[in-house]
Amino acid sequence: MSNKIWNRFAECRIEAIKRDDRRHHRLGAVAERADGTLVKACNGPTRLPKREMHAEYRVTKKIDYDAIIYVARVLNNGKYGMAMPCVNCIKAMTSKRVKKVYFTIDNRNYGVITLQ
Repeated sequence: MSNKIWNRFAECRIEAIKRDDRRHHRLGAVAERADGTLVKACNGPTRLPKREMHAEYRVTKKIDYDAIIYVARVLNNGKYGMAMPCVNCIKAMTSKRVKKVYFTIDNRNYGVITLQ
């Protein structure tokens, strides 16, 4: 299971770095729907912290129920950083009955939040 999780984080990385963005970090999210299809999103540029710009919130808007979400923060040096979802994003995921959320902590560790 661990290899699958890191492979999904690699897909998040690809989604995150698609943006030509010079901020300190970029976030990418991949949702695996119940039927196995993947949906991807990245964070959007904003000066104010709005949940509509969060990658995990954006990917939640593209899914139905019972999905698994993977979120990765990619720092400018290419390493993974802490990508734990905020309270508002967790609320949005809970409303869509997301099963689990996997998020990067660093290049060796990840966290998981079980929502169901």
